[in-house]
Amino acid sequence: MKNDRWLIAILAGVLLLAGLAVGLFLARRAALDYQPEDSPANVLHNYVLALDRKDFDRAYGYLANHSNKPALSDFRAHILSVSDWAALEIGEVVFEDGQAVVTLSVYHYSRMPLSEGWTEKTTAELVKQNGEWKILRMPYPFFSFDWAQPQEFVPDPQMPVY
Repeated sequence: MKNDRWLIAILAGVLLLAGLAVGLFLARRAALDYQPEDSPANVLHNYVLALDRKDFDRAYGYLANHSNKPALSDFRAHILSVSDWAALEIGEVVFEDGQAVVTLSVYHYSRMPLSEGWTEKTTAELVKQNGEWKILRMPYPFFSFDWAQPQEFVPDPQMPVY
């Protein structure tokens, strides 16, 4: 009789854990849908989701139009050549002068057994073009440094020149 109670308790615990696992799976799956493109954070979410789904046309559409924007074929080739495993957590958004700077945590996973990855704290920059948020700069592996809009160097008048 005592053994039956333990067996029932163990089975109830297993069923509870299975129910939690299914619930978490369904909750996370809902978070992996495209979001409305009305904010910089949602645009970044959609860009990374499109990359993950290998929807290169959609991901390419989130890049800002400027002189260093790659051709779609070059964009696709770069993304397919990246071998780094990474995930992204989108943080705070700061708006200034028609641009947005988004704080990111990039989790780089290691392919080596028994080796941990690392976390990189960085930012992404977006700009409004034709009323839509577009990506100017993102961290590797989601973006190539060659695609970033070149910044004009303005020397600080307070710095001495040698």
